[in-house]
Amino acid sequence: MQFNLTNVGAMNRSEKSNSLDVALVGSDGSIHNFKIDTTGKDVMSLTLRDIERLAIQHAKNSFVNCSNG
Repeated sequence: MQFNLTNVGAMNRSEKSNSLDVALVGSDGSIHNFKIDTTGKDVMSLTLRDIERLAIQHAKNSFVNCSNG
């Protein structure tokens, strides 16, 4: 399945970790919401394309053990 970034929501910052709330739409029209870890990254310098890459990698890692049947 192919994914495209559709939304970047809140940036959550704490002393221990940082994350972004994002939404991806799948090639089948499905919508997937994720909180992606951005700890150690300079979030302010990330482009939307960088965020999309992080989100797609997160989705692929999340679905690695899933099957459609």
